[in-house]
Amino acid sequence: SPGRSTQCNKNPESSSQSILVQKHRPSTMSNKGVETEESVLRNDAETSVLQPLLQAAEESKKSNLATIRSIVMKVLSEPKIFAGYDQIKATLQEALSSGGAEGAKLSHSLDLFSYGTYLDYQSNTSQYLDLTTAQTLKLRQLSALTVVQQACLKAFQQKGKGGSKINDGHLATIPYQEFERALQFSNVAENPGLVEDVLVSCLYMGVFRGKLCQQTRSLLLSPRYPIRPRDVPVAQVPIMADQIRSMLSLLQNATSSLELQKDTANNELQTMTAFWKQVEERRKKNESASMMRWDATTDVAFGDASGSGTTRRQKRGRAAASGDQARY
Repeated sequence: SPGRSTQCNKNPESSSQSILVQKHRPSTMSNKGVETEESVLRNDAETSVLQPLLQAAEESKKSNLATIRSIVMKVLSEPKIFAGYDQIKATLQEALSSGGAEGAKLSHSLDLFSYGTYLDYQSNTSQYLDLTTAQTLKLRQLSALTVVQQACLKAFQQKGKGGSKINDGHLATIPYQEFERALQFSNVAENPGLVEDVLVSCLYMGVFRGKLCQQTRSLLLSPRYPIRPRDVPVAQVPIMADQIRSMLSLLQNATSSLELQKDTANNELQTMTAFWKQVEERRKKNESASMMRWDATTDVAFGDASGSGTTRRQKRGRAAASGDQARY
């Protein structure tokens, strides 16, 4: 099917069948400024979809539960939203809290799409709304995103502990088995393409970037493109703060290493500059000495036995004077 690569090239962008190249990447995407601009446009597009829904939730928070349910169902079905469900819940919190069992289901479903996975849904379906086909796909996409986020965090932690560098240009290689556990397809053995279909939809939506390799049955994650964020539960804020501090420490260490390399390069540059300055001075000195020896030799030939160069210089001076008189 389109976007699937049957070959696993070491260069993650060399395959003409790569999803990364086919749909989302313009010809100038190698420019980091273009990548950043695309990320900003994508986030703006998500915000432009979320804002009207937040406004509708604000206007309907005192309405009946049926109206609130329709807003929640629309939010959960929106294909362009991958974060912001917690904002919808915060806006409707009062109505959901007083909505009884139905309100609890709506609240839990918003939490599920904010922080949970399809595995959480399967473990207790009675706690949540009955999901439509579009909502089921969205929850599986969010679950795949969580797998990718965890793989990225693990890759950075290993790099911070002195682990290996990014292999073959890939930030991480994630086997399909990890996605199979998260996506919970009941008939994946009969239809192994189900997992790949979800990953293809994520790649087409720009949720994350990479290439699917059917040979190794894995996702080769590109390190050059941002990954969409998900909502963060309040209980995990301290954990995220620790992760951010860890990343800050890595960046500080990298900055220190770069500064050290810069100082070393500057010192080497100064040393080389001084060396070549000495070489140039010796060259000029040798050239001057050679000229003086040549002058002495020619003076003897012209009759100045002292070799002082006086006779030749006097002749040059008289010749120049004669020439001046001739011109006048």
